[in-house]
Amino acid sequence: MRVKKKMPYYVFGMAAIVVVALFGSVQYMELKVTVIEAAVKLPKELREPFTLGDAWGTVQSMGMSLLLPIAAAIPSASYIYEEITGRFYMDVELRKGKNRYAYSHFLYAVLSGGAVVAAGLLAYAFLAGCIFPASVEVDGMALGASLQETVTGRILPDFLYLDVYGMAMSALAAMLVFLYPKLYFDLSILFVMAHMMLNVTWQIIGGQDILCPAAILAALAVLYGPVWKIKSRHM
Repeated sequence: MRVKKKMPYYVFGMAAIVVVALFGSVQYMELKVTVIEAAVKLPKELREPFTLGDAWGTVQSMGMSLLLPIAAAIPSASYIYEEITGRFYMDVELRKGKNRYAYSHFLYAVLSGGAVVAAGLLAYAFLAGCIFPASVEVDGMALGASLQETVTGRILPDFLYLDVYGMAMSALAAMLVFLYPKLYFDLSILFVMAHMMLNVTWQIIGGQDILCPAAILAALAVLYGPVWKIKSRHM
């Protein structure tokens, strides 16, 4: 029911991830173009140096890191927002109890965010795989890697990181809606928090690390029940 009701948001989130990745840049020597330009505008001989690994690299862009939290969070955050502002939660909470109610929404937010990100990344990986080879040879020089090495060495680590990141950001958005049910304000705060977390991560670690979003997810898992119990007393 939840998924069916918010299906347009799931489609929007998945499509947004694909579009941002397609408009990311790939470069070979002096030639720098977006993935969609390389696929549509470049003649075959100029497109040859680009590989699947190059195209997949666009999912690591700052634009993707900032858009992905919003795309992952909108379906679950909007559903929880409508449930709270419409006071539909009262009957559900009465049947389930405060703790069970809170954690059912935590689980929904996590799975929802993960599903949006996974669907978007898989769709993009499929498109990129149809356009670019895993490896090519240009002027006697091998570029790229085998398909298996590209998948296990490039695609899978980024996929897992971004999926856990999407889960964490979706759960965080749901928490913000619990605390202050103003959807657009909450999504704005989420965007700012995501930007700040990325800056801190790069300054401390120097790159992406799946442990960071995993730690956020673990902290939210602990806080969800107590926060909702306190908040619901004042609603």
